[in-house]
Amino acid sequence: MLTCTVAVVMLRVAGDRVEVIVWGSDPVLPVARAAEAGRVGQHGLEIVMAVSQGFEVQQELVGKRINSGGLQDQG
Repeated sequence: MLTCTVAVVMLRVAGDRVEVIVWGSDPVLPVARAAEAGRVGQHGLEIVMAVSQGFEVQQELVGKRINSGGLQDQG
């Protein structure tokens, strides 16, 4: 059974960048898995890392904070 532990999601515009910040109460840090075409689900972190200019995870007193900054310029 999957349980959602997200407490807060925040979008912030900083110049020409959009930052996505997620606070979650689950203390387990996310780990990107190796590409596996047959796998169903659990591709979210792979996608975020592929389209973001930066990605950071920090332990908090309760849970963790994930910050993904800016979309990659594909032009």
